[in-house]
Amino acid sequence: MRKNRTALFPFGSVTFYTIVFTAISLLTACGAATGPVAPPGKALETPITTESLAPNLQITPIPQPTQPTTATPEAIVEQIGIITFVVGDVFIEEASGKRASGMMRLLAQPGRVPTALEVIRNGTHLRVEAGGSVTIVCYNNRVVRITQRRTVQMTTAVCGEEGRQLPPRSAASVQPNNGTLATVAGSRRLSPESREKEGDYGKIAIIVAPRNTKIIEGDMGPLIQWVEVPGVSRYKLTVNGPVPLPDQLVTREEVACEDSGIGRIGTVCSLAWPLKEWPLVAGETYHLTIHSRVGIEWNLSEKSTIKTLAVEEAATIQADVHAIQSLALDSATENLLLAGLFAQQELYGAAINAYQARLDEAPAALIAVALGDVYRATDLQLFAFFAYDAALDQLDTSGDDPAVRAAAAFGLGQVEYSFRKYGHAIPHFEQAVILAQASGQDALHQAAQTGLDAARAAKVTPSSP
Repeated sequence: MRKNRTALFPFGSVTFYTIVFTAISLLTACGAATGPVAPPGKALETPITTESLAPNLQITPIPQPTQPTTATPEAIVEQIGIITFVVGDVFIEEASGKRASGMMRLLAQPGRVPTALEVIRNGTHLRVEAGGSVTIVCYNNRVVRITQRRTVQMTTAVCGEEGRQLPPRSAASVQPNNGTLATVAGSRRLSPESREKEGDYGKIAIIVAPRNTKIIEGDMGPLIQWVEVPGVSRYKLTVNGPVPLPDQLVTREEVACEDSGIGRIGTVCSLAWPLKEWPLVAGETYHLTIHSRVGIEWNLSEKSTIKTLAVEEAATIQADVHAIQSLALDSATENLLLAGLFAQQELYGAAINAYQARLDEAPAALIAVALGDVYRATDLQLFAFFAYDAALDQLDTSGDDPAVRAAAAFGLGQVEYSFRKYGHAIPHFEQAVILAQASGQDALHQAAQTGLDAARAAKVTPSSP
């Protein structure tokens, strides 16, 4: 399903990173007498031994990009937060941490423009001019907004003094790690075969929302959404729960349908949850199915499992939501924090909406990968595919990050594997293995290697596609 980027975007291909990695190795070998050579402007990282080049030869991994930066195990101690919003004239000064003063400061360069989702290290100077604003979520679970015309040296102490308290685990949900945001438990495990089939689109009503998610009963006015079946005359919606609930029959004209704008997904139809006919009870499990009638035949959708949170659990989450919203942050930061909170609590439908709202404000590859991870958690594999694809498009056009590219490639491999398209999954896993290793993402590298081994093993079986 994936388009070929190698010819159009050589800097995003496996071949490019392999060539760079080999070139750095050969240059290092030439300078072996004096020791490994660090890339310009970057301290020498932990060397990698490559027996195939020379015994005990030490080489330097591919330098990681400055913007955006994802956390690595070696550097995570130095990182104190992440920029979640920036507008106007905001600059990072003296990346080395040494600050000029007096006349030297007047003659210094104006500074580098930071990007949203750029990691901030201890001692970084942020200069905000009139009209500028920047928001930093600190990893000590506080959020700092700088809106006045001043220069601030960001430290853990400043985060504590100027930052406002966030709900527990909020900072962890926006902290980049292994090319994504660690908000979906088990997202690195190999995907089982999907109940959603690519060939089912256009034949049955693919349930989009609420889909395999937890919900808060008190907030349940969710839209029921599904992918339209062409030529349908009527839909029958059924919910099975602790008590019998009546089926809901609607004609095509009674539901609102519009183009999804997502790849080949097509038109998505929506209907308000019938609260009067389908009251929900906290702490229960429900199963939603949608029948679509084309001609004289009724076609049954796959089942969506919906779990309502217990009253106490729902109250805790609602309190955290209120705490975030009461800070009156910029919408980009608020949506990102809410998405992380929802995803951590398996409120996947709400998390998808919040991530999408953040992406609508400003595309970001890191968030697109996180969105893909949440889609996979709900078994919407094709939606996940297009989210990962959008992440790669963003990296191709707005600056690369090998760790995020590796995570997107791994996600694409997972989708293809879940569709049993093992031959298609293999090149994605191969790319993820190379890029994750080159960018020092050990957990992602291991997961991608596991996926690659499984796809190769499945590919050789006679029944595999």
